Amino acid sequence: MIFAITDIETTGESTKRGAITEICVKLTDGEKVIQSFTTLLNPMRPIKSGVVALTGITDQMVRNAPSFAEIAADLHHLFSGAVFVAHNVNFDFRFIQAAFENVGYTFNPKKMCTVRLARKAFPGQSSYSLGKLCASLGIGLNNRHRAEGDTDATVELFKRSKASLSEDDFKALIQAGQVLPPHLTQEDIKKLPSTPGVYRFLDENKKIKYIGKAINIKKRVLQHFGKNSARNNLELEQIHYLEHLETGCELHALLQESNEIDQAWPEWNVLGKKPNIQWRMVLFESFSGLHKIELVKNVKNTESPFIFKSKPLGEALLNRIKKQHNICVFLPKFAGKFCKEDCYCHGSEASVMKEHNARLKAVWNELHHSENVDVLISKGRNAEERSWTLFKHGCLHAWGHSQDNIEESIADTPFQKNAALAQSIALQYLQHAKLNPNHEYRVFTLKQNKFELCT
Repeated sequence: MIFAITDIETTGESTKRGAITEICVKLTDGEKVIQSFTTLLNPMRPIKSGVVALTGITDQMVRNAPSFAEIAADLHHLFSGAVFVAHNVNFDFRFIQAAFENVGYTFNPKKMCTVRLARKAFPGQSSYSLGKLCASLGIGLNNRHRAEGDTDATVELFKRSKASLSEDDFKALIQAGQVLPPHLTQEDIKKLPSTPGVYRFLDENKKIKYIGKAINIKKRVLQHFGKNSARNNLELEQIHYLEHLETGCELHALLQESNEIDQAWPEWNVLGKKPNIQWRMVLFESFSGLHKIELVKNVKNTESPFIFKSKPLGEALLNRIKKQHNICVFLPKFAGKFCKEDCYCHGSEASVMKEHNARLKAVWNELHHSENVDVLISKGRNAEERSWTLFKHGCLHAWGHSQDNIEESIADTPFQKNAALAQSIALQYLQHAKLNPNHEYRVFTLKQNKFELCT
């Protein structure tokens, strides 16, 4: 088995904006180096000043160097059949893969990370950065932060680590396809379920960096580590721990995620922390006196708990509500022109406005001031359990799980505080289930002290 031990230097930006300024590849059979390749590269863009100070590579040094496209064929041949090895392999691999794809080559070899390798071979080190590992293990590291100097040190670290492990332990660290963050292991991934719930990324101090929800937790977490992930390499290196919580159904995953983001305010959760870009459903009266229910962006001081992350989500629910309650959507401009003959818009202007306003007001009151006690039921975390979501007076009241039949005692569950977004999400699911009964979510309404299925 041949290993292509690699190091690169870059312009100091992401794979989308940055480029490689220097690359070194050393092929080894695990015992000795059998081929070497080193060159500066012209990145076709300026090098960040901070990177110049770190590496010593300047714009002038790379001006006459070959571009990646000029060496791509030879480099691709060099990597062919070899296991790609690097220290914090995600960083080097993604830059090289992106560079190959930009010139028409595919690049998806087996990979090995020497951070993970060193953790297995030399546990208990205070740090697994290349510089500190070399100092601790007595490995020479000359010409630091240059591709060949770092590659030479990585070659020696690779050889010593390989010699310290059994063949089975060593081969287990060769990854095909997915590249995990260096501080996570395959065992961490194996513990994840393929069920709905929330997951959390934590740093070395167990501070939550990101909270996400998923219908399939394992699949979604692995997507963060794929080549198309929005997570950059520096963020991946900060992930030291994974946590997860199964919820049984997607609705509870959304509620749990919203509440946790509201409480923990994680650094990497951007969308969940922007209430100013949400849409709310509002009832208002036009200049003509006609009532309308519309979606308005960035509205404040409204009693409506219906909040949407995007306008299309809100429009989908609003259109279903109008259809369910036979609200004419052609008023006022096209009244009587496109509707059925029995539509209330065929009449005098005064009678049409009166009927339309009354219907909208009734719908609004039903949505926001309902006296009903409703329970939304879905599948639970196992075959014997069910998830329930309780609504009182048109608002989310509480949610949880039960292994029993739906008991009237659920209606006495104490109020649970939820984030505003969680409240809106729950109401959207309730209205959708009422308008479109299906096998996944069923609505029961408390009537005469007994829950009855809504049909």
